[in-house]
Amino acid sequence: MLAMVNRPDVFDGNRLPAPCLLTVYLTNGSRKARPVSGQYQTDEWHVTLSLEPEVGVESRTFGAREDAVDGVYDVTERFAAGEVDYRGAY
Repeated sequence: MLAMVNRPDVFDGNRLPAPCLLTVYLTNGSRKARPVSGQYQTDEWHVTLSLEPEVGVESRTFGAREDAVDGVYDVTERFAAGEVDYRGAY
């Protein structure tokens, strides 16, 4: 699993309040809702953008890790450009 989190020294805290700071996960763990199921690798890669601990904004699935890494860059670039409606997640 790869987790990317923002750095407060990079983001403007006045424009984006601390509770809205993003986390992007890249994983090929199972998406089943059973305890510890995420420990089991699958053939799919998942990119998930969330705010706060449990506010999901966007989730995409890819067939290859390389495509999923591109998906991480895509979602973070769109977020930075203001193209992701994070307020709609609330």
